[in-house]
Amino acid sequence: MDRRALLAGVGAFAASCSGAGARAGERVRIAFGSCADERKFPELEIFARIRERRPHDLVLLGDTPYIDSLDVALRRARYAAFFDHPQVAATLAQCELHVTWDDHDYATNDAFGAVPGREGARATFVERHGAGPWGEHGQGIYTSFRRGEVEVFLLDTRWFADCEVSPFDSARKTLLGAQQWAWLQRGLERSTARFKVLASGMIWNDAVRPAKLDYWGHWPHEREALFAWIAERGVRGVVLVGGDIHRTRVVQHTAPAALGYDLVELITSPLANSVIAAAATPHPGLRFDAGVEQSALLIEHDPQAPERLRCEFFDQRGVLLHRETLRG
Repeated sequence: MDRRALLAGVGAFAASCSGAGARAGERVRIAFGSCADERKFPELEIFARIRERRPHDLVLLGDTPYIDSLDVALRRARYAAFFDHPQVAATLAQCELHVTWDDHDYATNDAFGAVPGREGARATFVERHGAGPWGEHGQGIYTSFRRGEVEVFLLDTRWFADCEVSPFDSARKTLLGAQQWAWLQRGLERSTARFKVLASGMIWNDAVRPAKLDYWGHWPHEREALFAWIAERGVRGVVLVGGDIHRTRVVQHTAPAALGYDLVELITSPLANSVIAAAATPHPGLRFDAGVEQSALLIEHDPQAPERLRCEFFDQRGVLLHRETLRG
């Protein structure tokens, strides 16, 4: 049985795509989303709208599904309930799926790092999502794939967080961990894709609700070290993507002048869940903000306009919420 037949038959799915992408000259379309709870929104209309845009790939950034337990039997049941949902299964029969996790499918709300029982969480993640590769040496679930001129690096911002000293500051803890940092730097140096999407469940900017710790700004030394390294190495076409906060947002970061282009973060959350009003916090680089209970992001690259990446947010009715065109 081939992969697509398997997807349609049992609701399982492909975890990564190693091919270079769409046919020569074809537009590349990649959908992103996070935070989907089929118990709150049993119709999951947003997945029908995703299918209408016919993406080659769907990237889930975590809290897909909401599990909030490290019990293996419960985790298996929650994965089955979500991925066997007719809307989700129909979507996965149409495109490749790529995933990372966030707090609610890693452990519990806002959790990261050395949570007791996380080894079982990783084992059930791998069991449900296939052989991978997922992370390295039995740690983490980071992975990457390329589609045409877009390469996506899916980061694990839960497993290594606060578990070791940062490779960039010996007085502070790490977010990604030395192993994942080395993998990411190798991947970015080797990539020949025009656009490199760095995607994680956590958001990259500092505009979060009070008392929240699970965001890149809690480890600013690592975020700034990454931005400096990208500028120093002359890595072009980097785009940041995040989820988690139950807001749809676009944020422009302050990047090193040597970078030579705008460093923009696209936040897509939730696919299907409530909006968090407290997450509508100000940021000097905020370009767009909306609270929508069902929304997703589509990025599209047209080989006929190779320097541009079109990015669109839309809701469960198919209404366009916002459009950004990024240049690489």
